Amino acid sequence: MEPHPLLLFDGVCGLCNRLVDFLLQADHKGHLRFATLQGETGAALLLKLGLPLPLPNDSPETVLLWVESRLYERSDAVLYALCAIGGPWTLVRLFFIIPRPLRDAVYRWISRNRYQWFGKSETCRIPTPSERSRFLN
Repeated sequence: MEPHPLLLFDGVCGLCNRLVDFLLQADHKGHLRFATLQGETGAALLLKLGLPLPLPNDSPETVLLWVESRLYERSDAVLYALCAIGGPWTLVRLFFIIPRPLRDAVYRWISRNRYQWFGKSETCRIPTPSERSRFLN
């Protein structure tokens, strides 16, 4: 895999795409890489880890972050992705004092409602030409 942290996200989710847009803008060093859970890279990593593949018309429940052969899920994935971009975003480490079950409960509540609140696309996000080098199929 890439030496860069790889964020796997639901490519049709409006909230997930907004997170990716934010991370692309805030990651001035271009450290993070991105792939949809519905794409080839996402499927290959999920198979390698023995995790279920999203079915067609299924909504993946979580954002995943693959860093140095370690997988982070849900709130851990989001917090570590923010930490990875550096600068003032490293302050989000303070949220790790909140127990993971509590953070993940909030994450799951948002995840269950994200399509209603932020919308859903018919197709996965297509990176712009300037973003292509940061996205894996």
